[in-house]
Amino acid sequence: QVSQEQHAHRSAAAEMDASREQAKQMTARLEKAQSELEEQRASTEALARKRSIMAAEAKSSVEEKLSEANAAREELQGQVSQEQHAHRSAAAEMDASREQAKQM
Repeated sequence: QVSQEQHAHRSAAAEMDASREQAKQMTARLEKAQSELEEQRASTEALARKRSIMAAEAKSSVEEKLSEANAAREELQGQVSQEQHAHRSAAAEMDASREQAKQM
């Protein structure tokens, strides 16, 4: 009977040791998975920050180009207005010269 109890005790102790080892391995796997998830989260956050910066830079570049295009358009419109004014003045002068020539 004592031998049976010793055997049962050793068997129970071996099972407990195996359970402890299994728990250690599971804990190690969980810690590794948690670490990997944390690395992925940090990487995702860094990519999101980079994407945000790139979007802001692109928007700034587009706005700058749009501003340059508007300035160029305004300059051209000013030149066209000056040319139209000069053309009207020249036409008025020609009309006045014709009228003067008729009267002569």
